[in-house]
Amino acid sequence: MLFEVIPPIVADVTADPDWMAGYAQAAERLGFAGIVVPEHVAWVLADESTYTHDGLRAVTGPTTQFPDPIELLSFLAGVTSTLTLATGVAVVTNHQPVVWAKRVATLSALSKGRVRLGLGVGWNADEMQLCGQEFHNRGSRMDEQLQIARILWSGTKDEGASFHGRHYSFDNVFCNPKPVGGTIPLHIGGASTAAAVRAGRFGDGFQPLNLEGDELAAKVARMRAAARDADRDPDRLELTLRRAMTAVTPESLAADTAAGVSRIVLNGGTSPDLSRQVAELEEFAGRLGLVGA
Repeated sequence: MLFEVIPPIVADVTADPDWMAGYAQAAERLGFAGIVVPEHVAWVLADESTYTHDGLRAVTGPTTQFPDPIELLSFLAGVTSTLTLATGVAVVTNHQPVVWAKRVATLSALSKGRVRLGLGVGWNADEMQLCGQEFHNRGSRMDEQLQIARILWSGTKDEGASFHGRHYSFDNVFCNPKPVGGTIPLHIGGASTAAAVRAGRFGDGFQPLNLEGDELAAKVARMRAAARDADRDPDRLELTLRRAMTAVTPESLAADTAAGVSRIVLNGGTSPDLSRQVAELEEFAGRLGLVGA
C-alpha cells in the first residue's frame, strides 16, 4: 500500500513557499510516497447552491488559497527528489486540452517522471464558464481531452499528432517536450458510474469520492467491465481512496487491501502550524511503519 498526503487546504498555507517546502520535505523524509494537491481556478459569488455537489457542501470557498496545481507541483519538484507529485483532483475540463497537455508534460520532464494526475469532470458551472468552457458537455469533452493528451505525449519529438473528435480537431501537431516514458498516469476522480466507465476506458486508475463497501465494489466492477470492453487489461488499473490519518488502522488497511486499494491519500488536521502537521506525519509514519520513520 502506498500512502500519500494532501496538505491542509482549509488552513490557507498552500501558497506559502516555506510552509509547503517544509511539509513536502518532511513527508519525503518520513517515507510517504507522494503529495497531492487539488484545483479550483476561481470562485464566482453566485447562488449558494453553487457550492454544493451531490448533497455535499464544499469545505473550501471563495477566499481559500488555491494555487495553480501545476505551478505548485513544479515548485515542490525543485525541493524534493522522490515524492510523486499528484493532482487530486484537477478539473481538466476547465482547460484547453493542448495547452494543458503541454504544461503537465513539461512538469513530467522537469521532475524526471514523478507526476500522476487525478482528474475530475468538474461540478462548479460558474467556474467552468469563467474559464471559457461549456458545462453541459464536460463529460464528452473530458473523454476527448484524455485521448488528446495520450496522442500528444506519445511518439517521438519528430512526429506530428492528429485528432478528430466532436469537440476538438487538429492535424500534424508537434507538442514537445514529451513526458518521461511517453505518458503520465491518469486517474479519474468522481463517484458516478460515468467516472468509473471513464477510468476503465481511458484511465490508469480510479479515485472515487465517498464510496465504501458494496457501492465501491459495484463502481470498481463497472470500471473493470469498461476496461475489458475497450480491450484494456483491468488488472493494470489502480484504485486510490482518501482517508483521514486517524482513521487508518491495521483492520481498515486489511479491508482496503482486500478491496483492491493500491494507494491511500491522507487527510491530516487543519492547523496552519507546520510543526503540528509534521508531528501528525511522524505519528502516522511510526504507527504504520513507513521506511523513513
